[in-house]
Amino acid sequence: MDELDQAASVYDGVDADVVLPWIASRLGEKLPSPSQGDREPIVDAYRAVPDRPPAAGRSRLSSEMPVSKHADWAPNPVRVFYSYSHKDERFRDALEAHLTLLRRQRLIDGWHDRRITPGCDWAGDIEAHLHSADLILLLVSQYFLASDFCYSTEMKVALDRHARGEVQVVPIIVRPVDWQSSPIGRLQALPKDGVPVTRWRQRDDAWFDVSVALRALVTQMLRHQAPDS
Repeated sequence: MDELDQAASVYDGVDADVVLPWIASRLGEKLPSPSQGDREPIVDAYRAVPDRPPAAGRSRLSSEMPVSKHADWAPNPVRVFYSYSHKDERFRDALEAHLTLLRRQRLIDGWHDRRITPGCDWAGDIEAHLHSADLILLLVSQYFLASDFCYSTEMKVALDRHARGEVQVVPIIVRPVDWQSSPIGRLQALPKDGVPVTRWRQRDDAWFDVSVALRALVTQMLRHQAPDS
């Protein structure tokens, strides 16, 4: 594998404005940004790094390089837990579809109870993911608030961890309901202004609003995660 292929395989899909600052930090000098699509300055700079990793060294690079909202990978994807009533499963499906790009770019790693495999301790599996999540999305509706498991177990754990600064919790209002009077009423909700998804003239507009806001939040979380943050 030549230098060009090696550099391309390591930096595949990563913006030059992310790669060059990392290389500059290794060399102790500022590097000019290349024109769009031009990899030669990146390759030249890559060759100059004394201890550059091999092509298989992406994992090492991912722990050292800063996060860009345009990057196709992340140091450690944000672990997302979807909390929802099964009566709102179609909303969860729609949300997951709109967050697909974040998953493809390895910015998030989502989990919900439909991922539980046969024979597993479902309660233990949910509890483990609930306590390990970095971001908990609450899909709020009358069914969510009426569910003892969603309200008294998942939401309680989410808010307790949020109060300790261990997790980000975002309510996503999918149906009209008096959620402001609940314990999550103090949290900033999505879509914009807490308008329920079903109240938007075009639901795709609502999900787009949610996905853009979550991308911004995830990017911010990843920047805080980076070693130089």
